[in-house]
Amino acid sequence: MTSSFQSVCRLCGGKHLSPAFTLDTQNAWVYCGDNKGENGCGLLQRATVGTEELGSSSLNLSWTEQYRLRDVVGSVLEMISTREGHALDLGCGDGDLLSAYPRWVAPVGLDERLEWAGPTDWGTGIAADLLDEECQARLLEEAPDGYDVITAIGYLETQNDPRAVFEAARGLLVEDGVFVIETPYAALALTRTLASPFHADANAIYSLAQLEKLARGAGFRIIRGTMTERAAGSIRLFMVHEDYRGHDYEPWLDHLARLWDEECSLALTGRQAVGAYSMRLAALHREIASMRDAMIRADEHAYVLGTDAPVFATLSAADFGYDVISAHIGAVPREGFPEVITEDMAQDAPADVLIAPAWRRRETLERWYDQIMAGMRVVFFEPELTVVTRENYAAELGRALAVTDGPGSVETLRAALAAMRGGRGPGLRVVSQTG
Repeated sequence: MTSSFQSVCRLCGGKHLSPAFTLDTQNAWVYCGDNKGENGCGLLQRATVGTEELGSSSLNLSWTEQYRLRDVVGSVLEMISTREGHALDLGCGDGDLLSAYPRWVAPVGLDERLEWAGPTDWGTGIAADLLDEECQARLLEEAPDGYDVITAIGYLETQNDPRAVFEAARGLLVEDGVFVIETPYAALALTRTLASPFHADANAIYSLAQLEKLARGAGFRIIRGTMTERAAGSIRLFMVHEDYRGHDYEPWLDHLARLWDEECSLALTGRQAVGAYSMRLAALHREIASMRDAMIRADEHAYVLGTDAPVFATLSAADFGYDVISAHIGAVPREGFPEVITEDMAQDAPADVLIAPAWRRRETLERWYDQIMAGMRVVFFEPELTVVTRENYAAELGRALAVTDGPGSVETLRAALAAMRGGRGPGLRVVSQTG
């Protein structure tokens, strides 16, 4: 697919886009504004449009990812109670989220990747683009009165026109309905020094302030927000029509205000923020390069858990290549990868090292216990380089168990940063240092 440079901000339409960082030769990012973080909305976004898509998420989800999707449904049901209605999931995949709704909710899933459209065992599937007028008409055929819940989990960051997505959702949502988004959170991506959110399918990584701007511009009001461990650090927001007050709940609003305050204290816009991120990322990649060189000298090889775009972005940014990687573990072969093997095959013939994504930390440590005890090392590249062996397994599993999907160690930005720094304090100034 032919690429061209982005000329205006995807969020505000501003024309002042400043270079932010380049993670590899084909993965450059800019932000809206000048070096001081002014004259723009600050949105971190891909420098080009029309990049080749890898498929940001597999249709075959791990149990960790399935659990996190179903947790969204639990939160939604707190708000819509037991009434009958319709639920729409944007980017529905294999319907893991929709299958968690009770029988009185009629599920509809929208995903261009669907191989089969129409009735399924989890609801009705529609293979189309939300922004096509014909698609929106088809959606209203399924729910003539509108949708009580619309969810977009891991969807917004892949869209090139976020304002149109929000406006389409507003037109489909009933008067007292709830619109839920979950997307990688810029505050966590930058402070945790993550490369995975900036993958080939991602077009923008949002802050709470930018999501508020999107919501307000489309006629929504954010009433509830929390951080989750999805995609190594995401934000989940619940929105309603701007003039609806039926879902207001003071503790939710108070927690949202706390997230606002902590995000503001991080000074996440401008050259200082992205410069500090780039410096920390370079230091992390030097550590990874040292490990890779040691593996080459010892004639060791690694498996990589996953074949999706975020996994590839992490490897590519760290220049961790196929001189040490012998196979990926996954269900679907992918062009450009070496051999793809199943988890059973990998466990029967384990590698010296297993590279695993941060968002599957607990699951990986539990499922690969026997191999770790037999001498295999599990390595996580994010948020810091962590090597798990049989000697430190118990301590690392304890750390993984301590990270829950709210409330938990990521309930606030202060707690998230404190956990990252091994309990040595929040270090909120980390992205606002000069240099």
